[in-house]
Amino acid sequence: MKGLTDAQLEDYIQRADSWILRATNRDYTTTNDIFIQDDLGVATWLLVEYLWLWDNPELKEEMMGHDEVIRLGSFTVNKGAKPENGLTGVEELDSILMKYRFRPNFGLGFFSVLKKG
Repeated sequence: MKGLTDAQLEDYIQRADSWILRATNRDYTTTNDIFIQDDLGVATWLLVEYLWLWDNPELKEEMMGHDEVIRLGSFTVNKGAKPENGLTGVEELDSILMKYRFRPNFGLGFFSVLKKG
């Protein structure tokens, strides 16, 4: 990633932030919660690295070799893992995305039926 220009890096950051928005179904850009900002900052950088590697298949294959569990940049990937639900297969990144994923909570009363006594 050393050869990236500032504009290319900014493009990767925007792609990563868009992925986070789609994966979580929430826009966290205006939050003041430092814990959320820290988590999503880590997710952004992991996604930038992830996207860069997948955009460079020759380099990715060279780094992966034939091992089942491999280290790519700052994260570890299990080649046998089958990511689902828009996840990446990178454990730390996926756990952050799942933690902040929007889950509607309608409460128990939304689908309940009133009984006449």
